[in-house]
Amino acid sequence: NINTLLFALSEGNLHTYANKPWATEVIRMLIQNEQYQKEICNTFADGLNYYFHPDRMLPVIDSFQNRIKSEAPYHFSRWELSLDDWYIQVDKIREYFQNRPFQMKKHLMERFNISGEHNVVVDLNDPEGGKVRINTITPGTYPFEGSYFHDISITMEAIPAPGYMFSYWEGDVVEDSTVISFDMLADGYFKAVFVQVTDEEPDMVINEINYCSSPERDTKDWIEIYNNSNTPVDLSGWYLEDGFSGKQFYFQSETTMQIGSYLVINHSRPDFKRYFP
Repeated sequence: NINTLLFALSEGNLHTYANKPWATEVIRMLIQNEQYQKEICNTFADGLNYYFHPDRMLPVIDSFQNRIKSEAPYHFSRWELSLDDWYIQVDKIREYFQNRPFQMKKHLMERFNISGEHNVVVDLNDPEGGKVRINTITPGTYPFEGSYFHDISITMEAIPAPGYMFSYWEGDVVEDSTVISFDMLADGYFKAVFVQVTDEEPDMVINEINYCSSPERDTKDWIEIYNNSNTPVDLSGWYLEDGFSGKQFYFQSETTMQIGSYLVINHSRPDFKRYFP
C-alpha cells in the first residue's frame, strides 16, 4: 500500500536520493495541468485494466516459475537456502498483483479528488472484424471489461481488420464515426459493428458537383457519378437526398452503370441541356 505517487510528487520529508526536488521537478510541474492529470489517470487505468490486470499477470508469474521450477531445488541446496521460502515469496508476488490495483486507484482518487469509478464494457459484433483502441490500449479479446474514473472522458477508436470496414457503434453511444468519446458519469457499454467487404462491393465515386451556378451560366444543381467498380452496378433502390430539404431522388428500377461509365443527375434537365446539349 506504499503511495509511490505521493513519493514521486513530494517536496517535503519524503526526499531521498531517488526523488530530490530537481529530479521530480518536471512531473511536479506537469501535474499542475488539468489535462495532464486526466491523461495520467486514464493511462494508469488502462494499464491496470489490461497490462497489469491479475488475469494477465498471474499466468505470467506462473510461466516464469514453471520455467525454473525444476532447477530450483539444486539452486537452493547449493546455497543452503529454503525452497519453501521461495514458494512463499512467489506467492507474495501473486498477492501483490491481486491487491495493488485497488491501492493504486485509491492513491489516484485521493490525489485528484476523484469521487469514484464506473465500469466499461467494449464488445464487437464479429470477433474477426477488428479491434477497439481504448485510450492507450488495444485489447486482444472481447468483450473487454474495465473500470475508469468518474468524470474523466475516455476515447475509443474502431480499427477494422483487413477485409472489413467499420459501420457504426451500438450501446451508450450510437455513432458512425470511428472515434468516439464518452464522459465517465456512469457505466458504459459499447459495441463496434464491422461489416465484411467483398470483391463485389460497389465502388461509386461522386467525381463532380455543381451548385449555385452563376446567373450567366445557370445550369441549376447537378452531380456526376462514376462507376469505379470491377463490375456493372445496379442502382435500383439507391437514392440521393438533399441534406437541407430532406427531398429524395430514387433511381429508376434496373438503372445499371457499366464499368467505367459516368452518370449525371441534374435538378433541371432543360437548364442543364441548354449548356451541355
